[in-house]
Amino acid sequence: MEESVKRNRALKDVTWHVFRHTYISRLVMAGVDLRTVQELAGHKDIKMTIRYAHLAPAHKLAAVDRLAEYRQEQEKAESQKRGVPTRVAS
Repeated sequence: MEESVKRNRALKDVTWHVFRHTYISRLVMAGVDLRTVQELAGHKDIKMTIRYAHLAPAHKLAAVDRLAEYRQEQEKAESQKRGVPTRVAS
């Protein structure tokens, strides 16, 4: 890494910690459960893993969208049980 910094001074603030943080954050954003992330990161305490688990706003929005999709699926299933036609989502 030192050689890379010598060749490109823009990398002077890049440390192994930056790569580790990115790795852990991306695992969480990919949907890997925190217990598995904890094991992969070698954290003894889940609290440390949670400190690294920053989520991008788009990822949070996608999680909320999944909840809305789940609700629509549940409504459709209930309608089918009752024999009521399902409404079309707008």
